[in-house]
This record gives sequence, C-alpha cells and structure tokens, in this order.
Amino acid sequence: MAVTTANMGHHETATSLRTRLRELHQDIYLARTDGRHTGPLINQAREKLALTAEVVKRTDDTKGFVVPPRPEVAERTLSRLTHPRHVRRYYETPPTTRQAMIPSSMITRTGHPLTTWCD
Repeated sequence: MAVTTANMGHHETATSLRTRLRELHQDIYLARTDGRHTGPLINQAREKLALTAEVVKRTDDTKGFVVPPRPEVAERTLSRLTHPRHVRRYYETPPTTRQAMIPSSMITRTGHPLTTWCD
C-alpha cells in the first residue's frame, strides 16, 4: 500500500507502486488497472518489470454500476479505516505519518472483539 501526497498524479503513483511491487514480491505476475493507466504504463510494466498489466475497461452498453472482475481491495479497505477520527483528520500531515496510522487502525479495529466481554 502506498500513501501519497495529493499533488502526485496517477502516472507517477502507478510507476512507483509497480516498481515497489516488483521489488517486494517477485511472485506476482499480473496487475489489474483501470482505463486511465494505459499506454506507457502498460509498456513499462511489461518491459521493465516483467508484469502483465490487464486493463479492466467499462463498456458503453453497460447501464448503472457494474462490479469489475476484481474490485480494488485497497480502496475499500482504506474507506473502512477512515472511520477512526485520527486517520480522517490528519490529511495535512506527511504521507509517512498517514501510512503509519493504517496499521494502528487495523490493530484497533481487529482487536476490539477480543477485548469485549462475552458470557
């Protein structure tokens, strides 16, 4: 997961994230992306990183909301993590601070059922 500043574009973020992905996980060979990340990003993923990039596009004949084959789990997870105030309120802090708050929020949310009293 990467937390970036608001002034970083999709191209810069995708490039750094894919490079980091390849460094940390050599066993991953497929990356799915939406229609924004086409062209040079797909070529870079294939040539420099040895990743197969699959573009999930929305067709024009689809009406309403259609779930793609594999929804982006990271966005859904982050939206659930923003429930605690300390994550939501620190949008002006550096990205490293916000990135450090994500594991803290996960510990709080997953540990809560363990600390409640049950008869």
